[in-house]
Amino acid sequence: MPGDIPFLCGDGSVERSIAEIDARERAERDAKIAAYKKNCTLCELRGGNYLESIYTDNFKAQDTIAARYLNQIARAGGRESLAFGVIINTIGGKGSDFTYLEDVVGYYLLATSRKWKNRCYGPGTQKVTFTTTHPKQIYETIGGVNLGSDPGITVSTHYMVKPEFAQACQAMCNKNGGILLTARLAGGSRGKMAAIEVFKGIDEMLVKHRCDSRVVKRFERNLLSMWAKEKGQPKSISRNTIGSYFR
Repeated sequence: MPGDIPFLCGDGSVERSIAEIDARERAERDAKIAAYKKNCTLCELRGGNYLESIYTDNFKAQDTIAARYLNQIARAGGRESLAFGVIINTIGGKGSDFTYLEDVVGYYLLATSRKWKNRCYGPGTQKVTFTTTHPKQIYETIGGVNLGSDPGITVSTHYMVKPEFAQACQAMCNKNGGILLTARLAGGSRGKMAAIEVFKGIDEMLVKHRCDSRVVKRFERNLLSMWAKEKGQPKSISRNTIGSYFR
């Protein structure tokens, strides 16, 4: 009849086959995820996937995840915050040059120094203190929207540095934090942002695992290994820094 829409009749076997394929693929994905979590040492922590990539010395996975984090910060308004010079002013011109991995290394050094007692440090450990005077900081976007302010203060930061971390501390101690601050200014302090979760996960790891545990020793060894790989990347390779990423 005029206006009727023709359709094909069938016994439903095609639909059943498609449904079976979908169910099989879902089961395979779920099995892979379950197997990964079963063998994943740090997955239960916040930012566990990123921390696990360090634990397993998987540089490529770390780099991919870090790029995703920077994308998230950019979408949340990180570009505008950085464009007004917030990070350059606050971190003394250094913070925008560090990659996400380097920010993690710097945070790890600070977090362990605050958390661990002297018994966690062996021969050759150095006590390092940085005293910095910060002028009053006013945070605004390019459009003039006030993001808040910090009063001028003098801060002393104390580090306990193992011999194997001496070079890393020289490069990053008291200079890191640019990515973490950018994420917070972009809205991370008001909600769950993956880039910030990793730093919280480090704090959780230091509570869950003792300083002399196999997990912490392996994490530290691979953290330094991956930092060496980061430094050895060709200059032509795009780096996961807020300075170059948002430019």
